[in-house]
Amino acid sequence: MTEGKIRAYETTIEIDAPPDVVWRALTDPTELTRWFPLQASVAPGVDGSVLYSWGGAWEWKNRIRFWEPGRRLQLVNAQSAAYDAEGKPLPSAGPPVEVALDYQLEARGVRTVLRLVHSGFGTGAEWDDEVEGISNGWPFELRSLKHYLERHRARRRSVAWARVNAPTSVVEAWTRLIGREGLALEGVVAARREGGPYAVPSANGDSFEGAVLIVAPPRAFAGTLAPLNDGLFRASVERAAGQTSVHLWASGWSVEPGAVQALERRMASLLERLFGAPATIAGASSD
Repeated sequence: MTEGKIRAYETTIEIDAPPDVVWRALTDPTELTRWFPLQASVAPGVDGSVLYSWGGAWEWKNRIRFWEPGRRLQLVNAQSAAYDAEGKPLPSAGPPVEVALDYQLEARGVRTVLRLVHSGFGTGAEWDDEVEGISNGWPFELRSLKHYLERHRARRRSVAWARVNAPTSVVEAWTRLIGREGLALEGVVAARREGGPYAVPSANGDSFEGAVLIVAPPRAFAGTLAPLNDGLFRASVERAAGQTSVHLWASGWSVEPGAVQALERRMASLLERLFGAPATIAGASSD
């Protein structure tokens, strides 16, 4: 994004669960780690706080401005900064700004329409990267929420997450990632069949198959993951502070954590072969 454009991301999603169930998934720390961050803590009520963390990276603590159970949760951080590729705040991105994350819930029969507005981002190149990352990340995170509540409610989640910094452009990193030496997703991405089936053998020997959720080249592919007990898989290319990074993420509910950890190591090995740099692994199990 460039200066002068609206510095916000907004979307809605319909979930087959009543508002009180969705509210709990947004405000209970154990529930949060079953679909969103790797760690979370919550001090409920107005002027309380919500902390999201991904293994100490992208740590994000917000004050609660609106706490209306079953209806609205608004989180604000008056000292927000853009992040670098390692998930650390960037003091060079200019003075802190107030960023707000607003969840609004509306009952529709026994279902819930969740509206999300993430706004208040600063300007400049680092913030452009931040807004781009937010805009590519939320579609998957909200699908994760929906998938958890509709298919795996109250079950423990295990996460495999491997990432590597790549000394190349976003487009080049994406081309390597989905090519034959990587995930072999070229045909699936070209078809752009969201909702349809996919099945590909990756170069590291894993079989990724399920239903396509997101096709957004050159930034992201996501789908369900049948081999991981109807879990979720996401491959993404990010840009932060001028640095390209590549992420592979897989999550499964009620699965053996050891199997997920083994998958994480194989994903890290694949990234290292593709990009010639050491990968970071940071997956976790909830509860």
